[in-house]
Amino acid sequence: MSQPQSAQAAALPPDDLDAAVIVRDLTANDGGHEVLHGVNLTVPSGQVFALLGPKDAGKTALIEILEGYRRRSGGEVQVLGADPHDERPAVRHQPV
Repeated sequence: MSQPQSAQAAALPPDDLDAAVIVRDLTANDGGHEVLHGVNLTVPSGQVFALLGPKDAGKTALIEILEGYRRRSGGEVQVLGADPHDERPAVRHQPV
């Protein structure tokens, strides 16, 4: 079970408190192949963000993890203050 939002907010650095997306040390595997390793990302609320990279760089894996459709191997992910995999309904029904 995840921490309440207030406990999550207390654990974050001050710059991350109003972030829409927070990714810390994210790793993901696909069939034994590591597709993401140590990804760190913060997207402030209200910002436009582009994810660019070459083929097989892990862009789709990252987006699927942020959407809650793929389970990560390690690290921390928050979208609108909630874990997108464990709290998918809370993430999907938040006003933006």
